[in-house]
Amino acid sequence: MDETGFAVGTTQSTRIIVDSTQKSSWKITPGKQEWITAIECVDAAGGALPPMVIFKAQNTNLGWIPEGTPPNWRFSTSNSGWTSNSHGFKWLRTVFKPESRVKSRDKPRLLIIDGHASHITANMIALCMENNIDLLILPPHCSHLLQPLNVGVFGPMKKYHAYETDRLLRAGINRFQRFEWVTLYQLIRMKALSAENIQSGWRGAGLVPFSERRVLSQLPVPLQLRPTTPQQLTPNLDLDLSVLKSSPLDGTELRAANLVFNSALASCEPPATPTRRYATRVTRLLERQNAELVVLRKEVQEHKAILQRRNTHKKGKRVKLQGEFVFSTADVLKIAREAEEKLVAKRPRGRPRKRPIEELEEEEEEELVLSSSADLDSEGSVIVILLLGSITFQGNCGVEANPDTRPGANVRERTRLHSGCKFLHSPTTPDRVTYSLRPDNESEDLEELRDWVLPVANEFIADADQHFKRPDSEPQVNIEYVAYGYDDGNWTSVTVPHDWAITGDFVGSSEVAGDMGSLPVRGVGWYRQKLSFTKDDSEKSICLDVEGAMAFSMVWLNGHLVGRWPNGYVTFRLDLTPYVKFGEENYLAIRAGIYRDVWVIKVPKTHVAHYGTHITTRDVSAKSATVDLSITIDNKDSKHTQPVKVLTKVYKYKDGRPLESRILPNTSITIKNPSIWGPPPTQEPNMYIAITELYDLEDRLLDEYETTFGIRTLKFDANNGLFVNGEHIYIQGVNQHHDLGALGVAWNLLAGTRQLEMLKELGVNAIRLSHNPPTPELLRLTDELGFTVIDEIFDCWLEGKSASDFHLIFEDWHEPDIRSFVRRDRNHPSIITWSVGNEVYEQVHDPPAAAKIFSELRDIVLEEDGTRPVTSSLFRATANDSMTGEMDIISLNYQGEGMRYGEAYTHLTGNRSLPQYDNFHAANPDSLIIGSEVAWSLSSRGSFDFPVSPYISAPVNDTNGGGNSSTYEINAYEVYSSESGSTPDRVFYTQDTKPFVAGGSYSGIIDLTGLKKERFYLYQSRWRSDFPAAHIVPHWNWPERVGQVTPDHVFTSGDEAELFVNGRSQGRQKKEPLAYRFRWDDVIYEPGEVKVVVYKDDKQWSTDAVVTMGEAAALRLSADRTTITGDGEDLTFITAEVVDSKGNVVPTANNAIQFDVSSPGVTVATDNGFPGDLTKFPSTKRNALNGLALAILRSEPGKAGRIKVSATGDLKGAEIVVTAKTERGN
Repeated sequence: MDETGFAVGTTQSTRIIVDSTQKSSWKITPGKQEWITAIECVDAAGGALPPMVIFKAQNTNLGWIPEGTPPNWRFSTSNSGWTSNSHGFKWLRTVFKPESRVKSRDKPRLLIIDGHASHITANMIALCMENNIDLLILPPHCSHLLQPLNVGVFGPMKKYHAYETDRLLRAGINRFQRFEWVTLYQLIRMKALSAENIQSGWRGAGLVPFSERRVLSQLPVPLQLRPTTPQQLTPNLDLDLSVLKSSPLDGTELRAANLVFNSALASCEPPATPTRRYATRVTRLLERQNAELVVLRKEVQEHKAILQRRNTHKKGKRVKLQGEFVFSTADVLKIAREAEEKLVAKRPRGRPRKRPIEELEEEEEEELVLSSSADLDSEGSVIVILLLGSITFQGNCGVEANPDTRPGANVRERTRLHSGCKFLHSPTTPDRVTYSLRPDNESEDLEELRDWVLPVANEFIADADQHFKRPDSEPQVNIEYVAYGYDDGNWTSVTVPHDWAITGDFVGSSEVAGDMGSLPVRGVGWYRQKLSFTKDDSEKSICLDVEGAMAFSMVWLNGHLVGRWPNGYVTFRLDLTPYVKFGEENYLAIRAGIYRDVWVIKVPKTHVAHYGTHITTRDVSAKSATVDLSITIDNKDSKHTQPVKVLTKVYKYKDGRPLESRILPNTSITIKNPSIWGPPPTQEPNMYIAITELYDLEDRLLDEYETTFGIRTLKFDANNGLFVNGEHIYIQGVNQHHDLGALGVAWNLLAGTRQLEMLKELGVNAIRLSHNPPTPELLRLTDELGFTVIDEIFDCWLEGKSASDFHLIFEDWHEPDIRSFVRRDRNHPSIITWSVGNEVYEQVHDPPAAAKIFSELRDIVLEEDGTRPVTSSLFRATANDSMTGEMDIISLNYQGEGMRYGEAYTHLTGNRSLPQYDNFHAANPDSLIIGSEVAWSLSSRGSFDFPVSPYISAPVNDTNGGGNSSTYEINAYEVYSSESGSTPDRVFYTQDTKPFVAGGSYSGIIDLTGLKKERFYLYQSRWRSDFPAAHIVPHWNWPERVGQVTPDHVFTSGDEAELFVNGRSQGRQKKEPLAYRFRWDDVIYEPGEVKVVVYKDDKQWSTDAVVTMGEAAALRLSADRTTITGDGEDLTFITAEVVDSKGNVVPTANNAIQFDVSSPGVTVATDNGFPGDLTKFPSTKRNALNGLALAILRSEPGKAGRIKVSATGDLKGAEIVVTAKTERGN
């Protein structure tokens, strides 16, 4: 492999007069030229791999690639048009590795390359080692003799190129377009890379056939000594390990010594065979570790070079002045002046100077890091001179010592878009635009907007060479919805967050699958909102923060495409400033489903950047903790540099008083007697808040930025589990998706809080956020409530799970998605682990490929946050899979595929093995294992069927029992699991011939309404061992079962229990260590009372009883909150119970209930938790399910008063009053 460059230029219109008698040819030389590089690779058989072409540009333009260009050619860009470390590595990964693998049929390959820095890097060597590629690195300055491309190919290629360009220049072609050059290169490449030229190069280099004389004869120095052939291996008696003369060890020398050693060992009578195997293994390990050491040394050299380039400022003096730490600015100002002078000197004459600092940034690609190094006793600050762009520095974290109140400067405005939105939904694609053509829309006449979208990701792409440049022109689309002043009077008024599907009718066919909820989710949604900005706002940066918009969102302002972010779960920011009309009305249009909050942000031109703080803690103890702070500051002012002072104050969260602390070197502060964050009940989730303030040199406050964080330690022990702050914490966790039941996916703080509070009651201390990033507000709640969290992104990688999911854009967006995701969430103490995938198909179909993708994703995560491990949840995995060995923590779904085993499942297909934890631990003894999806029991709340399986677990479907295919309910004895899914259409196969049923899930510990299933008490009894509770299943209303066996099961935290039926003991039992219930499976039903008395440590612990109820007689209402805020968002959840004449809930009642609400109240939704109920959620009429139903209520926005809620039907009605108050309490 080698590269060659071509100078391609432009000329002015030219006339040349020559003597007609002159025989010599004339030639036009272009005045202005740019460089284009081509990387080529040839093999000894006369073949060639596809080239990589590198243009001088920031982004590759599809217009440069003419039709007919071979599809396997690669194109890239760089600022100079030359190759670089990055290009060399990407050529190896995307060209040589896959293309040569096909040619070699997976045999070892030899790659001959020059020893330039642009070729040999640590990651390149590592990739070769991983893929059976041997590197032959040529000596310096020998390419013209030893490189076949230089010897036989590049000469003819340059000749053909010169001839063709000269011919075109003579014909009057003054400027080569890049697509013309690519066409030209295809022609000359076809001529130059002939098999004859390639084989001639290999012969001329003396490589194939091998002939050292071909090269040595060309050297200017006569050959004194002929090269010798390798000697025979040293006999055993002559073995002398003093041959290892180099330090550090030379790899070739080490290999030779090991061969001698193993040969000598083989010639001995003893030692025994195991010893020989051990010696062979040790020598191989030594060689591998030596190779890895070489790679690490190379990486260290590269990193040192990067750090050297970054150290662009001089060390200057630091002095104490009036209690402030002042960073010397003289050197920084000097650098700025020198840069300005340099730009002036370089500037072409007659060219107007625009945005000089941008040009400076292009030259100085490395990030400037300023760090403080002082130890002070009082308030400190750092003075920084900001140019255009951003700067990350280890700035001083100053702490005030006086008991002042928290600052409240209103310099950063954050306005939530909530009311006043207009909405339009179309089941088709009326706007004729798409991010990119894909399988589900490629047949439609749509305009791609990918080139306008990708530049939004640049902030989250580490390699500046890979940044995208937005086209200079607007996209050629005509969308009336985005036009300035478009009349949206006929659109629906909505509030955001908004779920357009949840209020619709259920789709009564297979048009929408059960896993999509059988709701009308298809189509395109448009939102419009009018915005106003004053003329004073023109001095600020105006941004839009979108916390979640599903999916392929697109944002327009005043008819201009601002940008979009395809992943609907990732929070993103767009800069509206260039498109704002200050002092006028502005029209915002968003194409997507806005199901999370949207904010308009106004900040000064100089401000703390988006996700601009990163806080970590170390040296944590009860006496003290060290807090490290990194800050990134943006300056959006293209005309001025901005000196700023940076000051950060730390407070106890919700306390309002600053802490006293000393300022330590490297942006650190020490907090004495810290309040540690940890999971309840044994620890408290204490939080801190850091307030970073920017001041100008006249002490005017420019910006204020708040960061909440917690102080805690994490330890992951492969043999003992998780330790938080030194305490062993047993993970008691659930998988939590982002929906809110009958409210859909539109985020609501009260509903989200209600869910987490129920999980706390259950005993949960850990949540896996399945399988995508949550709303930011949820993580604030997990911090405050003390949950430990697995924060997860991506449900697929390159292999999709549906035709149009994330796999289509994974290549473009995996890096920006991950960096944005981690930067947003990394300051949350509740997060203990990052997860970058869930059951990805690569893991099953190509484990080595999956391991490499995971490794890349993990490295991106660790670049952003190196304080937490990274995992990805496995399925159908084996303990020795490549991907398994790559993970920091092994996350196993389905117990490593040890599931559904035992006699009850013997007649079913699929995996029937025992749990695989021991196998995984034996193969990976240094890795901690987490059960990420372990239990999968299905049930319907309050539904019981007979007979009951005697097994611990049994399958449910149409033919195996456990469910009722006429009512689509599953037995709540909590012993049943599904063979293939958890929605009605997957559990009850007979639905193929029956009306389609809504696709809610039977899994879950709490049903869709938030009401507790029987399983709730099962988990609570295990996870809250100190909570004295007992719960009997089933209920005791079985008139048709008199005299029949009706098992009674009890969930309790006690260790011994006795059951009584109408006062007669059914026996006293002791709980086995791993049992999770008491079972009396021979109880004969008779009406009356069933009572259980539970003991613990030989003392009565708790009791429970169920009785035979009377007929349904009345309704009863209760509210979880009888006072709400009258803001239109605060909610109360009203539970309706069907009771008998004695006030007991009738567990078999399914009566219809009509809910009515007086003003200023509004019924948002009703539900009963049954997945098969086709009544749409906004309906005010709902049937009870086994005695219970739910209504969700809010107030009208801005209104206060008494809200009367009534429930009526064929029973005696009920009423309850809820009071709505304004935010001021009026």
